[in-house]
Amino acid sequence: MQTGIVGRSMRLLPMTPEHLPWLFEWFNDVESRALWSESSEVLDAARFGDEWERRLRQRIHVIFMVHPRSSDGDQLAPPIGFCYDYDFSSTDGHTYICTYMAREARGSGKGAECTFHLLSYLWDSFPLRKVYSDVFEFNHASLNVVRHAGFVQEGRFGGHRYLNGAYHDQLRLALYRERWEELRSRYSRAFSAERHEAAG
Repeated sequence: MQTGIVGRSMRLLPMTPEHLPWLFEWFNDVESRALWSESSEVLDAARFGDEWERRLRQRIHVIFMVHPRSSDGDQLAPPIGFCYDYDFSSTDGHTYICTYMAREARGSGKGAECTFHLLSYLWDSFPLRKVYSDVFEFNHASLNVVRHAGFVQEGRFGGHRYLNGAYHDQLRLALYRERWEELRSRYSRAFSAERHEAAG
């Protein structure tokens, strides 16, 4: 059973059917979707529902919706993104992660905070050896986030994605448990809710 996560500036909550309208809007933002998905097809609400159900059933392992923390603790603000892991393998001890932040939440450090909380949850909850992140080479913001989180490049798929008249490479980066343990305390000091509430 997934539980919520409270961070410095956000709350990560398990996805519910009430979140589908936001997911539908973001999925059909084709320009932004190129940052996190290989699909380019625009879907109506019914087909989107079927497609998302298929993803949840076949590939997505754990998914959280990202809500900003409100000054009114009882009021839940609308989501500003989501994060999940997929293609989880307990046998091989690895999984892949994806983080998406809506346009209005980008460039504020929220993508890095969200990635930290997702990684913390995965390492604490499952017997993982490593976590992968597949990022298109043109997605500089996501590359910066995962590299600062300790990921190192392990592969390159040349000309993997055709977009806007050109082919683009996809990079595969990985974070090993040992490296995560070395870096965890640093990021916990930056992103944990307890530290910032105490400081306030």
